[in-house]
Amino acid sequence: MASRTPTWMNRPHTLTSRLASAALQLAGWQAVLAPPPSPRVVAVAAPHTANADFWPGIFWRWATRSPARWVGKHTLFRPPLGGLLRWWGGLPVDRRRAGGTLWTPWCKSSVSRTKSC
Repeated sequence: MASRTPTWMNRPHTLTSRLASAALQLAGWQAVLAPPPSPRVVAVAAPHTANADFWPGIFWRWATRSPARWVGKHTLFRPPLGGLLRWWGGLPVDRRRAGGTLWTPWCKSSVSRTKSC
């Protein structure tokens, strides 16, 4: 039976996307994905009221096979969970720096709008 959950750019469903969709449905959620206006889209999920917001968002990402990225406090990305959170699409943000630049330890600098690795 085919999953009714839409996928990003009509990617085929995988076991992970089907399980994530089923988990969302069991929790009373339905994954919705509107056609993007272009291949590059910035979407904002708000308001962020609790750490529990993370799980519906990550399950939505898996269910829709979306390449969505999310940001989190840079200290969350330390071992042992740092690699897993990055694999799940996480980008660490160093909130101590002006403008909340993305912390990129692999190039020993911060990425801002004007500088990249």
